[in-house]
Amino acid sequence: DVPSNLGSAVADACVLYLGRAVEKLKVASQNSDMIIHKIEEEVDALASALPAATSNPGVMDLMTHRDCHKVAAEKYSTVAGIVVLSATTGAGGLEEGPGAGAGVESDGKQAGILPSLLGDTYDAVISNRSEYEELKVQMNDALASTRTEREALTSEREDCQSRKEEINLRLLELRLDMERLEKEALQLDEKISTAEDKLEELDRDCDDNVRHMKMQLEEKAKIAKLEDDARVVAEKLHKLEGALSMSCATVANQNDNGGNSMSVEKMSNKMGIYFARMRNYFKAEAEAVEFMAARADSLTGEIKDLEREIAECRSLGMATNVAQLNQTLKRTRRNMDDDNSVVTALRGEAEKMRDDLVMRLGEYKAASIELGAKANQAFSSLQMSVLTGIKDAMSRIGIEDGGLHTYLDSFVGEVIATPPTPEENGTHLDLGDLTEPIRSVE
Repeated sequence: DVPSNLGSAVADACVLYLGRAVEKLKVASQNSDMIIHKIEEEVDALASALPAATSNPGVMDLMTHRDCHKVAAEKYSTVAGIVVLSATTGAGGLEEGPGAGAGVESDGKQAGILPSLLGDTYDAVISNRSEYEELKVQMNDALASTRTEREALTSEREDCQSRKEEINLRLLELRLDMERLEKEALQLDEKISTAEDKLEELDRDCDDNVRHMKMQLEEKAKIAKLEDDARVVAEKLHKLEGALSMSCATVANQNDNGGNSMSVEKMSNKMGIYFARMRNYFKAEAEAVEFMAARADSLTGEIKDLEREIAECRSLGMATNVAQLNQTLKRTRRNMDDDNSVVTALRGEAEKMRDDLVMRLGEYKAASIELGAKANQAFSSLQMSVLTGIKDAMSRIGIEDGGLHTYLDSFVGEVIATPPTPEENGTHLDLGDLTEPIRSVE
């Protein structure tokens, strides 16, 4: 299972790095304000096309609102990436060097590449090597534990066989001693037989243990080789990311004319809009997941009632009713499975959007610090409130927050009390105006 997923994970990583490189090149070679304005126009057009919310929304209404908010959040994720890259470019060029800004480690786990390559088997693969070495030691001990006794019995058997040959020769020569020698020969035969039986028993027991350990050792060796290969691939991907970062930095420094620089205040305003878009998406996603999950639970109750009714009809000999109820039961189970599959798919989409949000948060924080702002000046109290709402929506959806709580916990009591005023930067964030075009289902 792991080898079949390894190629896919490598391909996904390459696509991610190339996509980031293209995004950086776009920011370096084009005017960021023009790109942001174009994306915002697309989001506004999407918002105006969204139908009004109803008091009792159905699944189609929920899914329509959810899809609209998801697309808006994805588009504004691009805006968030552009403003962060513009800010860092204006402050002194893009980061250079292998794995710049990615928080990589030097042992092959760069940017979480190795866990993504190995997937769910990552922990098993990492712990496999110690088990592999331990099994080698156990197998050697198992062989060594019987070596002394084996050598003694083998030596005894050989001595007895040699002695028997001498006696057989002497029988030809010494007819008078025939009886005595034959009796001694019989005794030696018994010893030989006993020694051989013990040897066979030892061989049988030892062979079973060694065979089992050998099979385990071979399996562990395969997984260990897979780990080594995955580390090599991770290292190559790390170098690829570094090369792309260096190339992007070179192009950005060549094309940078100062037009792409962005102030901390402007970047903060754009990121606030992005957070609000994400909040709208996660609220809509939570409504959709809760609706589908509740419907699946309702179908589960119907299934129990149908099963009880079928049992009653079968006990009464009502074959026709049983057949009809069985058809209804199959259809209800199929509908329940479909609803559960939709819930799983929606949660998967939410996890991807969550990962994008956490990535943008890290970039935003790093860019703010690089531009000279203090770490606790990256987020206003209003933005922290929006992020808290996103975290609550993730809990309703049924997914982990992906580390979002670490950002919230680290800024408790340290955020700006109020967002920047319009007089200070001219780009005051008004969440009321932002959320009006795209209405969340309440």
